[in-house]
This record gives sequence, structure tokens and C-alpha cells, in this order.
Amino acid sequence: MGGEESVFGTNTTSKKPADIWLENNDTQTNLYEVTVKPVSKKRLDDSLDALKSTGHLNHSVTFICRMPYDIKELEVENGSYTYK
Repeated sequence: MGGEESVFGTNTTSKKPADIWLENNDTQTNLYEVTVKPVSKKRLDDSLDALKSTGHLNHSVTFICRMPYDIKELEVENGSYTYK
């Protein structure tokens, strides 16, 4: 889902949980953010705000980005990072 949405709009203003997501019986299961910008802690906070405002705070988000360039600020281990 999310294919009809613009990935250029921020999740907070567009009221969507992520750029794209998978659904099973109308329930979001996997959330994905697609980016070529740095994934900073500010970006993660913005993502958390969007998850909270859309009722998806219990979901994790997978960022599809250019590794290792876009994750330099984070302490990623084995391709994973837990935040808040």
C-alpha cells in the first residue's frame, strides 16, 4: 500500500504511517521508509511522531536507504537499530 502516495510528502503532514506498507486483511504489517537522505535521530523522532499520530506506534519501521552512507549518525549493528 502507499503506492498512490507521494514519497516526497512527510508522513506527519500526509497522515500515513510510512512511505509504503504491507497489509493483511486491512491491517498494516510491515512499514517501510524509502530515502536517499541521512537517517538521523531527528528523522527517527519524526517517524515516531507519524506512527503515534496514525495509531501505528506498535509497528517497527524498515528504512530502505544507502548503507552505510545514510546511517552514519546511528550505531547500527547487523543492519538493525533500536530507537526509543
